[in-house]
Amino acid sequence: MTNLEGSSEHLFLVNSVLSLSYNLESYPNLLHKAGYKIVSIEPQFKINGSANPDLIFMSEENVLIAECKGGEYYIGTNLP
Repeated sequence: MTNLEGSSEHLFLVNSVLSLSYNLESYPNLLHKAGYKIVSIEPQFKINGSANPDLIFMSEENVLIAECKGGEYYIGTNLP
């Protein structure tokens, strides 16, 4: 985990996920290999209220919507 805080941590996380859709030699490119391309960054639209995902990716057959949330790590059994 980095020592970035607040919105900087969120931006770092969004950029990390976004990078998965590019063909970069120095970074994993799983979404790129699966045929996904980024179509929108932080779109705003309404579906029974507000929905504001961070990223939307599309392939020829699928859409992948990503909401990037930071948080603390938890090691141990799942809570009931």
